[in-house]
Amino acid sequence: MTKTVQVLELRQKRCDLRFGVGTCTATGTPKCFQTYNTCGAKDVFNLDGELRWYFTRPGDPAPLTADLPSADEWYGPAIPILRTVRTEPTRLNLGAVREGESPFGLRGTVSVTLDDFEFRNQFGDFYASERTVQGSIGRLLLAWLGEAVPQLEMYLYTGKEGDSLAAMTVRRYDVTNINPPSGGAWTITGLDPLGRAERKKAQFPRATDLRLQSDISASTTSITVTGTEDDVSDSFGNDGLFYGRLSGEVISYTGYTGSAGVWSLSGVVRGALGTTADEHSADDGMQRVGHYDDILYWEMVYDLLNNHTTIPASLIPYATDWTSEGESWLSTLKGTGSFTEPRPVSEICAEAMRDGMFSIWWDERGQEIKLLALRQPSQPPITLTERNAIVSSALKRTPDDRRTRVTIYYGRKDPTESLTDAKNYSTQRIRIDAEAESANFADGTVRNLEWYSPLLRTDLNAVLVQASFLQRYRTTPQYLELQLAEKDATLAVGDVMFVTSYDAIDTLGNPVTEPWQIIEWEELDPGFSYRVLAQSFILFERPGFIMENTAPDFATATDAEKENACYITENTGLMPDGTAGYVIQ
Repeated sequence: MTKTVQVLELRQKRCDLRFGVGTCTATGTPKCFQTYNTCGAKDVFNLDGELRWYFTRPGDPAPLTADLPSADEWYGPAIPILRTVRTEPTRLNLGAVREGESPFGLRGTVSVTLDDFEFRNQFGDFYASERTVQGSIGRLLLAWLGEAVPQLEMYLYTGKEGDSLAAMTVRRYDVTNINPPSGGAWTITGLDPLGRAERKKAQFPRATDLRLQSDISASTTSITVTGTEDDVSDSFGNDGLFYGRLSGEVISYTGYTGSAGVWSLSGVVRGALGTTADEHSADDGMQRVGHYDDILYWEMVYDLLNNHTTIPASLIPYATDWTSEGESWLSTLKGTGSFTEPRPVSEICAEAMRDGMFSIWWDERGQEIKLLALRQPSQPPITLTERNAIVSSALKRTPDDRRTRVTIYYGRKDPTESLTDAKNYSTQRIRIDAEAESANFADGTVRNLEWYSPLLRTDLNAVLVQASFLQRYRTTPQYLELQLAEKDATLAVGDVMFVTSYDAIDTLGNPVTEPWQIIEWEELDPGFSYRVLAQSFILFERPGFIMENTAPDFATATDAEKENACYITENTGLMPDGTAGYVIQ
């Protein structure tokens, strides 16, 4: 049998300047290691260079690596000190509504343990011939990096002996911690890149330090502030205006002039976003305000991730996958909301995903952030049985996740007041599933989900969200764990599948075939088996789509035209040809 091998790559971002050369003004000793912690000219430090470390298990072959593109990027020989690797896969939180989890689901994590040893091979050190370095590899790496551990990216390759790195499956992580060596070993832990949206610094709007230069009355429109230019100029929203909060008032402005930290605001409007103009004193702080106006929810989430976190734009396939999914399935639901103090990006994304009825997650196999509407599958699901695919299975029910009603507060009145005060919302909508609350159906308990939506603005949007949620959670959510053979490895997170298993039976004890949606995928034995976790799914045979005015009637439409359409049924609930009717979702 071909041997399974794993390779760990640490990709270290570092400066491409040379000590005391060109724009680098560093002097003295010791010379730097191209890291911020060792830099003698931090004002010109950059991260345009790269050093790659490779680690393998003792006895495994060295990986076949490709050439690096420039003199500022280096990699050294593979070091056979990899001891153990432990990973946890990402998990999709459908619609960001599962309580007790991040809106992005569970983060994929990795923990690797490596042997420690005295390190003498200073590959990638531009000044190796000028100095002697001593110490173990684990301690030296920490000394060079200091607190900038997150500047390390970790790539875990899994494949067969003889494979090049390009032929192996790869999982990417951001390094979150390096534990100093102990007992001859050191440990590195990492988190998938979507975790950057959950960092404390990922806020919208970010905290700003602007100050009024003079007293202003409630009618003053000539306003000057002091602070950094970025705090005045950065965009926090989509309507082309700039907003700032002065105590309980929001002002808007269209631009600014000035220099040296003193900025005169132009096009000022007082009492913006439904607030009331008031007088303010010199040195009062002005916090920038984030405001989205009539924006598609999925485009809002893209803006938040792309412009208000450190997630690289290359990891979000916006122009292809996101745009295709968004324009096909999410082209009508829009949100409007204002945020007058810093809020975690993850919280606003949760509200947008919930109200906009879609999910995002980190795809470990595709190495990108995926977007998926809460919708029916576009292709007929495959069917898995214990005979043709399933190695093992286990069913779990979560009664505490069941809900019988949904209460939504929306139409926020004052953006400077509480997000979670019902009195600060103009509309309350309650949707009750009376059957689900009856004693005959379950336990007769009221299970209410209550949320406050600063983005939701229409009654139709509220009704759609409530109906979709109750449809999925009125019965006890079920989760099915399957171990599958490699031949079915094309299944991925987000896919819907039919499963026939004795874990789910009818009243006569026969296995039933039911639809499930995959929310977690994990490779168990590369090339041989993997594990998926799936959530129970409500499958409609014929989802309805909005049609163009020129669309043909049902009698003359082709099968392909009927596929992406919506026609009214006969009184029987069926179409004229006897097929199932369309369902508006």
